[in-house]
Amino acid sequence: MQGVVQLTMALSGFLLVRVLDKREFAAYTIATSLQAILSMLTDSGIGTGLNAVGGRVWRDRGALSRLVSTVLEIRFKLAWVAVPVGVGFSLYLFRQNEVPWLKALSLTAVIIMTLWGLFNTSVYATPLRLHGKYLAVQKLELVAALIRLTLLCGLALIFINALAAVLVATIGATLQAVLVRRRAAEILDFDAPRDAGQGKELMVFIRKQFLTVFFFAFQGQITIWLISIFGNVEKVAELGALGRLSVLFAVIASVLNGVVVPTYARCETLARLVRLFLVSLAAYTVFAGSLFACSVLFPREILWVLGAKYAGLTRELPWMVAGSILGGFTGIVWSLATARGWIWHAWMAPILTIALQIILLNYLNLGEVKGVLIFGWFCSIPMLLLVTYMVVRGIIKSRLTGTLASC
Repeated sequence: MQGVVQLTMALSGFLLVRVLDKREFAAYTIATSLQAILSMLTDSGIGTGLNAVGGRVWRDRGALSRLVSTVLEIRFKLAWVAVPVGVGFSLYLFRQNEVPWLKALSLTAVIIMTLWGLFNTSVYATPLRLHGKYLAVQKLELVAALIRLTLLCGLALIFINALAAVLVATIGATLQAVLVRRRAAEILDFDAPRDAGQGKELMVFIRKQFLTVFFFAFQGQITIWLISIFGNVEKVAELGALGRLSVLFAVIASVLNGVVVPTYARCETLARLVRLFLVSLAAYTVFAGSLFACSVLFPREILWVLGAKYAGLTRELPWMVAGSILGGFTGIVWSLATARGWIWHAWMAPILTIALQIILLNYLNLGEVKGVLIFGWFCSIPMLLLVTYMVVRGIIKSRLTGTLASC
């Protein structure tokens, strides 16, 4: 089911790449970058806290309802910090790429409107998953994705631009939130008051992760920021279009998150844990290796999906795929580390990444798509090395103690 959801979302993305001209798609790319940043900043670790605290109280309807009310209140407070920061950067990038003020402000306003849907969907879906209603959540995601795709297809036949595309995304997010909230009414009381004790527990998660989340919220979008500052509107569109192809890696990531990670968490022996981890890596290596080989051997055939405007990105395509592969490896290793609680020295990731970025700024042409993709690839290495250290340390510690270690 999750694969179908991802495929439907991918079709929406490919449709926009093909029907929007480069200037409009560049504006759309910057707008979606703002949405990703705001989503992370308004979470800041609270999602982890919701799962952790909710995992203890999910059988208690009253306690779970109070937890959800508390989470929603904290997220809206975080929005007062996140929105000005994200909007300031985005308006600068809009103007840097010659997006008119009226359109820039309109796109920003619509993205801010999307936050309500993102908040409610992510928060209300968690209690449903805690109650084992995974399929119900995925069905609602699919309904929203299909409606978005249908609306985009209809607009593409009449008139569509960046603002219309973002507005459709907002409608989809809002609809999904309404449906998820309605389904959550079966297990929650929406008028439950905020719980001060749970609020303190949640704030512990936020304080531990806020700086790291803040860094990676912007780090995750750094290639878009850089090409916007050093390149031009066509380069922004080209980078954004190539990014749509990363949906292939999103599919396997959804499988890992839905199946493999819970199995990591339930493992009771080191031998089984290591065996599962190695099988996951081997399967991903075959999958990723095949995609990379195709990107080198058949770049024009792959780029056909994006349309004629992007057919010339044959040299850039392998670097995009290589970056996605590295990110996928990091995700697999990170999933094992977090599932077992093997989180050591996570604060080093921002420091090492920034140090490497300072060096790379002197050697790469960040006004070209290929230069930005190479920059992003190298900047993923510190995180991969750090999470590998976490897993190796966890395995060694478990072997020495004779039982699965905890952080």
